Amino acid sequence: FYCNMVSAGSLGWTLAWSNVRGGTGKPATQMTLEPAINGIFSWPDANILNGYPSTRVNPLESFVMYTGLYHWRSLSPRGKIRYDWSPDYGLAVSQSVECAYSYFQATTSYTLNVSSCVQLVGSTLPGLFVYHNGRAFATIDGGACSGSYSGSPFWYGGCWDGSIYGGGEYQLDYMNGAYWIGSDKTWGVAGSTSGGGNGWLYIS
Repeated sequence: FYCNMVSAGSLGWTLAWSNVRGGTGKPATQMTLEPAINGIFSWPDANILNGYPSTRVNPLESFVMYTGLYHWRSLSPRGKIRYDWSPDYGLAVSQSVECAYSYFQATTSYTLNVSSCVQLVGSTLPGLFVYHNGRAFATIDGGACSGSYSGSPFWYGGCWDGSIYGGGEYQLDYMNGAYWIGSDKTWGVAGSTSGGGNGWLYIS
């Protein structure tokens, strides 16, 4: 696990889920329900193996992380969730929001419920905490939309507005990166909150 003990109030944050622009072999691709709930995966981004980009300022840009929802409760005694987003490699986090969240329950299909959100960086709430709030968790073997976006699990609606996996590595129309809001078919750029970029979901 990657733990951040120095930012956002020094209260301790564990990286539970992340995604970066491009790359193949990401752990959440084509993920079924069992590993999506019980698994823990970390994987180097294929771009780093291919030498592109050659220099990354943020070490979090060199790998992706996925932690099954079963483990989140023990890793987040404060019941807090935080989403950080950067539009591209080498750029600072331009959006960050922290919320309280309810622990996931199988009986409610691991529905995402957040409240009391606070904007830490930027000025736009993410689709994850707005459109996807109150949505049931879906995987390629059950639920809405997952099969259309490289089989990546998420709290889909119809289908997404700011997904941490975007289109995934097999979807040709949408970008293979983390989205803050929307589903634009473009890469993120400095000064924008739309398009595929790099995203990090922390719990505490």
